[in-house]
Amino acid sequence: EGLGKAVPEDASLVIMVGATEAFLPEERQTLAAYLKAGGRLLLLFDPETGATDLELLKELGLKMQNSLAATDTYRVRIAGHRESPYNLVSSRFSSHVSVKTLNDAHGRLYVVVLGAGTLTRDEKAPANVKTDFILQSLPETYVDQNANQAQDKDSEKAGAVNFGAAVELNLDSKQARALVFADADLFGDGILRNPGNAYLLLDGLKWLIGEEAIMGEVESEKDVAIVHRKDKDTLWFYGTSFLIPVSVLVGGLLYCKRRDRNA
Repeated sequence: EGLGKAVPEDASLVIMVGATEAFLPEERQTLAAYLKAGGRLLLLFDPETGATDLELLKELGLKMQNSLAATDTYRVRIAGHRESPYNLVSSRFSSHVSVKTLNDAHGRLYVVVLGAGTLTRDEKAPANVKTDFILQSLPETYVDQNANQAQDKDSEKAGAVNFGAAVELNLDSKQARALVFADADLFGDGILRNPGNAYLLLDGLKWLIGEEAIMGEVESEKDVAIVHRKDKDTLWFYGTSFLIPVSVLVGGLLYCKRRDRNA
C-alpha cells in the first residue's frame, strides 16, 4: 500500500523491533522525513541476530556497539537456558520522565536485559538533539569485545554502560521523540512478565505519545498473597504460647506480693 514511501498520517508512532536487515535507503528517508515532521519512534535493535542501522541512529545523535555487555555479578537465570554473563539485571535509571515509575520504586524494580549492545552519544550529533540515557547497567559490567564470555581485565574495563536512550529533536514548530534500546528482547512475551520491563515499556510509550500525566503504577484488583516467614512464625508461636502467659504470671505474683507486704 505504499507504506515504504510515507508513514500514515494517523499513526501515533512507529515501532521497529529486532530488524534482521538494514533499512533500504527509501525506508530510511521515510523515517527521517517522519521524524522531521514531529514523529515518534520506538527502536529496539538486536545485536546478536539483527542489524543495527547506523545511518538512522546518526539522525538521532547516537552510536551503537554490537559487542555484548556482560557481568559476573548481576546475572539473572532464565528457565530453560544455560547461565550466561550476557543475561543480567539493572536498576539504574536516569531522572527522565519515561522511567518515572522505575525511579519511584527506589531500587525495588529491576529490568532484565538479555544480550544487549551499548549506546553512546555521537560526537557529531545535530545541535537540535537532546539525549538522555534512561537505562544503564550496574557497575562491574564490561563489554565483551572478543565474545569469550570472560572479562579480559587488560582491555575490558568494568563500569556502567548505556542500554537505552530517550531522544528529543527540537524542530521549528514541533518536537520529535524517540526511544532507542540496544536489546530487542526487553519486551518479549516472557520477559514482559517482569514488572520492571513492563513499566519500562508502559511509561516509555506514554512519553512517546505525550501522555506523561497518566504515568505511574497500575492499580490491580488482584489479592496480594500473604507470605509467612519461618523465623517470624516461630517467634509468634513461642511468644503467644510462653512469653505472654509467663509475663502475666510474673506480673500477678509481683502484685500479690506487694499487696501482702502492704497488708
